[in-house]
Amino acid sequence: LREAESRLGAFPHELSGGMRQRVGLARLLATGAGCWLLDEPFSAVDERTRYRLQDLVLELRAARPLTVLLVTHGLDEAVYLGSRVHVMSAGPGRIANVLDIAGDKPHDRLDPEYGRQVEEVRRGIERELLWPCHS
Repeated sequence: LREAESRLGAFPHELSGGMRQRVGLARLLATGAGCWLLDEPFSAVDERTRYRLQDLVLELRAARPLTVLLVTHGLDEAVYLGSRVHVMSAGPGRIANVLDIAGDKPHDRLDPEYGRQVEEVRRGIERELLWPCHS
């Protein structure tokens, strides 16, 4: 909190990448929007903060009607936050595979079932991107 208070008068270009990400999420929360479009929203924060922010997104989704479209390169993040993962192909980008994520949120990252789901997503991506089948 002290760090945030010390930056109250700062210009956006004076903030770290992580602080800019947090400000973006705070602005999104302030709008009360029912649909969020997030493009790598936690990429500039440390792992501990990333996990906290991911849990916050899940709490907010559980508390009110909220649709979240999240673009990420993180398999763990996709499984942890998502109910469905759309795998995009290399250029031209298209939806190459759709994988449903089972189970209640939040997942336990230490549960073997969670690890199995992350591996299933990894295999779904590798099937498409390493050995694409063009019809």
